[in-house]
Amino acid sequence: MTSVVFFPWHRRVGRVREIADKLSGKSGDSATAYWRLVVQKQRKSMARIGIEGDAADEQLRALFNAVQNELRHSARDGAA
Repeated sequence: MTSVVFFPWHRRVGRVREIADKLSGKSGDSATAYWRLVVQKQRKSMARIGIEGDAADEQLRALFNAVQNELRHSARDGAA
C-alpha cells in the first residue's frame, strides 16, 4: 500500500512568498478575490489527497498566518 505524506502549505516558503508578493500589490476587493482563489485551489489540492473538513481548514489557517507573517516581514524590511 502506498501512503502520501502531506507537506504543510505554510511550510512551503517559496509558495508563501509568492502569495505574499502577489497580495502586496493588491488591496480591497482585488486582494480578497485573489486570496479566495488561493484558498479554492489549495482546498482542491488537499481534497485530491484526502485532506478535507477541519484538517483542511487548519492547513488554510496556517497558510494564512504564514502569508501574513511574510507580508509583515516584507513591510518591515522595506521600511528599513
